[in-house]
Amino acid sequence: MSFFSAARSRVGGLRQSGGLRTQFADFVRAARRSIAMTPMQQVLRKLKRRGVRVEDLVALELFGGTGRIHTVDYANQVSSLEVWEINAKAEPLLKRNLPNARVKITNVYEEIGKTEGKYSLIVVDNPTSTFSEDCEHFALFPRVLGLATDSACLVVNVIPRLGRLARFLYPHLFNDDHLRHRERFYRTASPESIPVEAMIETYRRLVGDRGFALRGWFVVRRTSFLHYLVLQIERGTPTGSRGR
Repeated sequence: MSFFSAARSRVGGLRQSGGLRTQFADFVRAARRSIAMTPMQQVLRKLKRRGVRVEDLVALELFGGTGRIHTVDYANQVSSLEVWEINAKAEPLLKRNLPNARVKITNVYEEIGKTEGKYSLIVVDNPTSTFSEDCEHFALFPRVLGLATDSACLVVNVIPRLGRLARFLYPHLFNDDHLRHRERFYRTASPESIPVEAMIETYRRLVGDRGFALRGWFVVRRTSFLHYLVLQIERGTPTGSRGR
């Protein structure tokens, strides 16, 4: 058996063993968290270097899950935290992992239209492919911007491209339906590979249509293919934004 065949067989076993992958991911997160090097902790440091008073942020997490993936990394760093999650079974874990947060079991898409709250940090941790009637975070725009204070930070997950290993491990990503959604949202003819700089033009247009200026942005790698895209927006006349 060739080296590639052996590796493929080994990785295939991991792909089928979701529990093992989850345990390994939890181990890696715990190790990085112990030295303050998780991707979300890196986001917080970058915001502070840009003059954002993280301790004053009123935060909202959409698609909270159990809170253990990354919400715990910033829950105690902000002024307050509200978490929206549709799965009622996750509520006990959310309250245990995030004891100071306000937990709301709700449909994110419906709650956006009902809430009167305003938030200066909005973190969107959606599933990475198509789900229900949405794909990535696309259907949240532009309504999610109605939750933002006049000066706010918006954190979304983006996938510029997929490498061969990611395609093999996650075959549901970049299927035909997924690529069609990406093509429409980003207005691109190459939905399988979109540089972050090209994505920025979409978000600049979306925030501008809602009366915000994109004052700055940066990315932090979250996994081999997933990145946090952090948008600093401010209500006012759009001007040039500074990237990384």
